[in-house]
Amino acid sequence: MDLKSLISDTAEKIKSSNLTIEKLELNLNGTGVEIRNVFEAQSGISLNEEMTELYSSFSDIDLQWSFKSDKSYYGAFTMIPLLKSLELHKNIIQNYYDAVEYAEDCQNPESVLKEIENYYPMFTFNNGNAFCIDKRNCSIILYDHSVFEFYDSNSNGKLIATDFTSLIEKWSKVLFMEQFWWYSDCMGSDGINLSGQMFTNFLNEVKL
Repeated sequence: MDLKSLISDTAEKIKSSNLTIEKLELNLNGTGVEIRNVFEAQSGISLNEEMTELYSSFSDIDLQWSFKSDKSYYGAFTMIPLLKSLELHKNIIQNYYDAVEYAEDCQNPESVLKEIENYYPMFTFNNGNAFCIDKRNCSIILYDHSVFEFYDSNSNGKLIATDFTSLIEKWSKVLFMEQFWWYSDCMGSDGINLSGQMFTNFLNEVKL
């Protein structure tokens, strides 16, 4: 799967639609082999062929859009640089230590730490959430920034896609919609469920 072309084609589809582009930045410098090696060594994650090709073409991408009709919709595809992923991983761990003494609703904070130690953010959202690679199996999971505030109801660790390529393939079909669909029927046992009602309503609205 040529992820670079898929992302570029999706960006063009967004630009030619009736969506409002809020931000579009493509860093075409690419990520050199030395940086990729640093990421793999420090994270313990081996980039597959598709990811290697993508990061060789783009070091980061920031695409945000909005659409308003009877209901407002938003999209965000903010792919961060690999070195930034390492930095945010450390921040997630530090957030745990900063918050754990105040996390009265968190029954097993140690179990949360064991989970988030495996999370390396690849896509970030303005509210503090992120799609992360889980270093244990390279699946894509949700890091919920409110994990210590609303432990009983948060979606931290929810499976978004079985792997990075699957995430891009499925997410691109709904134009990288944000809208917190991961709390809805748009999620299935293997992650994104494209037949979810929110996705269906959105695609009908924008006539895609």
